[in-house]
Order: sequence, then structure tokens, then C-alpha cells
Amino acid sequence: MLGGTVDGVFTTVEDVAQTVLFLSEFETAALTGQSFVVSRYMQ
Repeated sequence: MLGGTVDGVFTTVEDVAQTVLFLSEFETAALTGQSFVVSRYMQ
């Protein structure tokens, strides 16, 4: 299952929550119908 992922790990609930918090910081109506790759950067 991980073979098709960007970084080889499953996205966690915390990863998605951080993305939602980041996107909710900006007031705009121009961001509609977009797709985001939510991935954890691991070193």
C-alpha cells in the first residue's frame, strides 16, 4: 500500500490537522476545488 505514496509512510490525522490549520489562517474565497498532497517530510 505504501508503494504508491509520495514518501513511503501513511499520512496521520495530525498531518491533516496541521494542513487544515495552515489553510484556515488565510481569509480568501479564491481557494476552491483544490487538491493538496498532505505528506510528512522525513529526514
